[in-house]
Amino acid sequence: MTIAVGILCSDGVVLASDSCATSSTTIAIGQYGNSNINVIESRMRKIRIIPDHSLVIISGDVGLGDRMLHSFVKERNDIFETEKHYLDIGTTIGFRMVEQITNSNPKVRESSSYGVSCLLAFFNNGNFRLCEYPASNFLPEFKSESFCFASVGVATILTEPLLAYASKIIWKHKQPTIEQAKLVAAWVITYAISFNTAGIRGPIQMATLTKNEDSNKIETHHFDETEILTITERVKAFEDHLASFSDKA
Repeated sequence: MTIAVGILCSDGVVLASDSCATSSTTIAIGQYGNSNINVIESRMRKIRIIPDHSLVIISGDVGLGDRMLHSFVKERNDIFETEKHYLDIGTTIGFRMVEQITNSNPKVRESSSYGVSCLLAFFNNGNFRLCEYPASNFLPEFKSESFCFASVGVATILTEPLLAYASKIIWKHKQPTIEQAKLVAAWVITYAISFNTAGIRGPIQMATLTKNEDSNKIETHHFDETEILTITERVKAFEDHLASFSDKA
């Protein structure tokens, strides 16, 4: 299971997720055995860095996600060299991924959902891009200055309202900076994990896509444990600050 968020910033893109992977083996639970739980949970890196300078999160079946990612890694440079407009890039990538999905499971064509969703961040023609591929149709939805966030996975009912709240109260309906978005992304994922919805677990993962101010080069960065601890402490301080308002009432 996965919960992931993406935020298109004024100076880059932030992606964040949980760390839990579940096995495909399930057992029936409940009085009538009408509910299933996964037998095994483990950690895995969910935010993938794709050369040159793309970030990807795929939510859904792990094996299918690996095949989609492998296909994208092989074809990424060809797609970016052939397609110049970001909408064409997003559409072509979507077509290639859907082809991988339907080849793996032809019955998905008859379903109301593809069973996987994706967040993709990349840099194109001087602009950072964040694209969401929802499980319902896997059609590319690019985020913009006015609607700069996305969420995929099993707990979007928790994460999307919190992202909308942050957009209104914290960012004032403007694009956040990377620093502002890092705090909110970590807060939102931590919040979802705290409810332990459908097998999502910490620690949080985070990665950024930015432009180096000195070299002017586009860079990707996957946060290490120390950086995650630092941002987690900022989230705790932020929540303590919110809680302090009840003491003033």
